[in-house]
Amino acid sequence: MLQHLPNLHNNLRDAMKIDRRKKAAQQQNEKDSPAPMLLSSVHNGGVRSVLWVPESDIIISAGDEGIIHIVDIKTATLKASLAGHSGRIWGLAYSKGLRCFASCSKDSSVMIWSEEGKLLHKLQEHKDEVNSVAFSPDGKFLASASDDCTAIVWKLNGTEPPSMVSKLEGHKGWIRFEQQLLFQQQLTVTSIRSVAWNKDSSILATGSGDHSIRLWKLQNWKTPAKVLLGHQSGVRYPQTLCQRDSLRGYRSLAFSPSQNVLISGSFDAHIMVWSEDNDWATPRQTLSGHKAGIWCISFSPSGLQFASAGFDNVIRLWEFHEGHARTKGSPLQGHTRAVSPDGLMIASGSDDETVRLWKMRSKSIAAASKSDSG
Repeated sequence: MLQHLPNLHNNLRDAMKIDRRKKAAQQQNEKDSPAPMLLSSVHNGGVRSVLWVPESDIIISAGDEGIIHIVDIKTATLKASLAGHSGRIWGLAYSKGLRCFASCSKDSSVMIWSEEGKLLHKLQEHKDEVNSVAFSPDGKFLASASDDCTAIVWKLNGTEPPSMVSKLEGHKGWIRFEQQLLFQQQLTVTSIRSVAWNKDSSILATGSGDHSIRLWKLQNWKTPAKVLLGHQSGVRYPQTLCQRDSLRGYRSLAFSPSQNVLISGSFDAHIMVWSEDNDWATPRQTLSGHKAGIWCISFSPSGLQFASAGFDNVIRLWEFHEGHARTKGSPLQGHTRAVSPDGLMIASGSDDETVRLWKMRSKSIAAASKSDSG
């Protein structure tokens, strides 16, 4: 039996080395990951969207109660609670150049507000719920996406009401089954779930429940310049709101503010990276890690990092390295939706009716975001 002791000793030594390496890697991940700083509970319903006003301490959030809350996180004060929508608020968008923000709602309307919370314009062209809004970076246009299977491009006219430039159509209907008592009802769903502008405002992307992304160019709103296919949906039989939501295909699109890159998130739990380098033909990368559908994707100001939030109650951080996206740090547990990073901190919202702040621990991420954003 004694002759086996050296082998036992060597095996134990190797196991200890592996264990030390695992602990070192875990400690490094924990060091690089954000930590929750503050929990805000001004909402009386799930938080669907959060945005951080650039170069300020102001966070704007909205959700199921139909109220928009403006909070100063430096002084921990609620600056305003804005009533105007008559239903759940699905999305928020901010225009740095115009110093205003937009909201969209289940009540089929889009509203444009001043930074201080004054209602500037109410747009009521859509015939169904409005799921997403996005300002063009040059401040000339606003896009909105709706369950009526259209995306509308609005021209912003200063203090005058916005005018409709085009109503984008073309996403196809897809089949949904709903169980109602003793029979199944087959419905055709045609919602457009997300809109996003590229960095120079020349391309608008729309994402739909038909599993496609369409790229529209400023010079021609009549037909899409590209149709991108890649994601698949898995859930088919909704019985709850969460499950019903999970059938809506693309939930989030985001262009990098510094690269010719588009990130898409879907309810197939995958994130895809698309690039103009190959003319948007096929995904450059498919990122895995989430265990359920993706609710939101948001870039840092540098455009080199982004965060994703999923129905698995996890927020994941990603960074670009030599042209490829890779995971950064450990996942953030507990929140489902509405991630908005400012480069130094992350704000997130969820069904627990809170807005949570996370401070970046990684000096490399903080320094890169600060320098690149000016």
